[in-house]
Amino acid sequence: MDEIASTSTSKRIRTANYSLEEKNVLLQLVQKYKNIIENKKTDASSNAEKESIWRKIYAEFNSVAPNNIERDVTSLKKAYLNMKKTVRKEIAEERLSILKTGGGPPELKKKHPKLIEVFFSTISTYKLCIYSNLSSICSSRSKTVSICK
Repeated sequence: MDEIASTSTSKRIRTANYSLEEKNVLLQLVQKYKNIIENKKTDASSNAEKESIWRKIYAEFNSVAPNNIERDVTSLKKAYLNMKKTVRKEIAEERLSILKTGGGPPELKKKHPKLIEVFFSTISTYKLCIYSNLSSICSSRSKTVSICK
């Protein structure tokens, strides 16, 4: 009984924030396995495959970790999801800025072009073209050429 009480009251040990190098390493590893990680299927076999890929990413990340800080699988997943959320939020703000009335040019911020490239498969092409004006990527998809140029 004492063991249960002590484990439920123990605080989570806080790790250091992800450095820019760690984020870049994580993005490179996610890019390598993007087709599996971003697969929308949620059946048992797909989820098992995703978990095995995240364990591979965990092993590879910690073998080349720039700051020698070991990160666990849940921390890596959370960091990736947070980066993805940040990109979505920035794209939404960018779109709002473009569609806003009042005159003058829209405020365009290009903070994370590498993140946008990684998340290209999960972000609709129209939003991506407006946000980053990546006409080379957009021209490869015939539907979006007119939107991007």
